[in-house]
Amino acid sequence: MSALPFTFTTAAAAPLAAIVSAINLTYPHEHDSVVHYARQLCVAQVDLARSVVAVDASGQVAGLAMLGVRGERGWCGDAAVIPPNQNQGLGQALMRRLSESARQSGLQTIALEVRDYNASARRVYEREGYCYTRRMPCYAADLAELGWLSLQMPPGLHIQRASDGAELDASLLRWYGTRFVARPCWERELPSLLASRGRALWTALRDGRELACLFGTRNENGQFSIMLLGLTDDATHGDVRALLVAAVGDVQTHNMRIGLEPIDSRCAEMLRDFGFRQDKDLWEMVKTL
Repeated sequence: MSALPFTFTTAAAAPLAAIVSAINLTYPHEHDSVVHYARQLCVAQVDLARSVVAVDASGQVAGLAMLGVRGERGWCGDAAVIPPNQNQGLGQALMRRLSESARQSGLQTIALEVRDYNASARRVYEREGYCYTRRMPCYAADLAELGWLSLQMPPGLHIQRASDGAELDASLLRWYGTRFVARPCWERELPSLLASRGRALWTALRDGRELACLFGTRNENGQFSIMLLGLTDDATHGDVRALLVAAVGDVQTHNMRIGLEPIDSRCAEMLRDFGFRQDKDLWEMVKTL
C-alpha cells in the first residue's frame, strides 16, 4: 500500500479552530463553535497532546481522532475525516495511531460511540479491534406534545430542587454509582457531570424518602439534557412524569432529551413507555490494548 499523503501530529500542535472546522465539515449538522468545543474538551478530559491529527500538503487538517483520558481508560470522543479525504485509508491510519498513543500512555482500553447507520466507520473500528458492548440510543420529547404540562402532582409526592451547588453535588454523589442509575457513557460519568455548565438537580420524595433523582444541563441554545435519571424500585411512572414536568417548568422549556442511555436500562424502558422518540441509535464499542 502506498504511503498516505498526510503528516500526522498531535492535536496540541494544530489550531483548535482548524480542528473544529474539520469536524463541522465532516458532520455538517454539528455546527460547533470553537468556544463550545473547547468547553466540551475540558468536560470530557480530552488530552490534546495524546490526540492525533492528520494534515494535508497545504497544512489543512484532513482528519483527527481525539483521546479522552481517565485513569487507565481512554475514550475516542471525535473521529473525523473531511469528505475530500475519505475512502483513502486515512480513518484507519488515524485510529491505529490513536491506539499507539493510548498504549504508550499506559491506557488499558479505549471506548467510543458510533451511530448504527454509519457502516463505514463501524468497519474501521471493527478492523482496529473494537468490540460492540452496548446499544445506547438517544431519546427526546416535547412534553407539551405529550400533554403533560397540565398533569396533577401524584398524592403525597414532593419535588425538591437543589438550592445551591453544594446541595446539588451532595445529591449527585449520593445517587451516582448506585444500582438505581445505569452505568453511563463517558460524557455522563461523574467527572463530566461535576464540570458541566447550566446544571440543575431535582429529587422526587414521598414521606421524606427519595424515590427518583434527575440531574440535567441546559446549553446556550436552551436545549435541556438529562444527564442522570436515578429510579428506585418504588418510583412509579407517575412519580417520574411529575419529576420531568417539574424540571422543564423550572428551566422554562418543553423539550427534553437524554443521550446514550443503555437500551435495556429501566430509565430507557420508562422513557419509551412515556412516548419519548428515539432520535439517534448508537453503539458503544471498546478496544482492549
